[in-house]
Amino acid sequence: MDEEKKAIFRHDIKNRLMSFEYARILCEEGFSPEYMNIIITQSEESVRTLNEGGFDIRGRIRCISGVLETVQKEETENQEILCKMIVACKEILKMLELVRVCQDVHKPRKMVLDQIITDLDSVTDINISTDKSLLVFEGDCLFPQVLSNLIHNAILHGHANRVSFTTCKKVFKGDDYIVVAVEDNGSGIPKSVKGRIFQKGITSRINGKGGDGLFLVRHILKLSGILIKETSKLGHGARFEIMVPYSNVFCYKENIS
Repeated sequence: MDEEKKAIFRHDIKNRLMSFEYARILCEEGFSPEYMNIIITQSEESVRTLNEGGFDIRGRIRCISGVLETVQKEETENQEILCKMIVACKEILKMLELVRVCQDVHKPRKMVLDQIITDLDSVTDINISTDKSLLVFEGDCLFPQVLSNLIHNAILHGHANRVSFTTCKKVFKGDDYIVVAVEDNGSGIPKSVKGRIFQKGITSRINGKGGDGLFLVRHILKLSGILIKETSKLGHGARFEIMVPYSNVFCYKENIS
């Protein structure tokens, strides 16, 4: 690659990286979560540009961060500026890792439901129970975050102290599915939002903030052909059915304990 093209790549990368911090600040200050798309889009473009130019952006930023930390130990002045520069490097690395994860979303992976639930149980302050079924299926890498979001909602919005996971076979519109039912003992879905909770911006909070969690949950599941339905009864806890197409299933055995 000629030097002129390299200079163009470097200039483009610099501008994109400078936009990361601006977009992150907007998100933190309560602006629309859609601003996060700026980070992801700009990151993806930078990575693609770097790949074309043959640069290793992670290696270069780690190198810069290492040098800054060394200077910080030896330099008595400008500590505040050095700290900000080091933090900026770490933030860029975090964003690049976010890009890697987001790119991996489109790469199906083998999931073991019981293992995912066990991992969540170890880091969640709520009683989780299962029917001890074995379900191995294909899904995207963010599937555990989907279950984590449902548990988080049960605690935060429903004030639940128990969540149960059960599985069964089901035929829906002529197709076979394995259904993972997620049910809590909280206050349930308010009538005012029931039937609309997967729409963008719909929330039961009094201040009207949030409302994108379940919208993203449905989008993430849809990437691998998995469906989700809200099947709660008014006056009871929240209940969701995650429907895994049989074509995604490697193994399913009911109540193996």
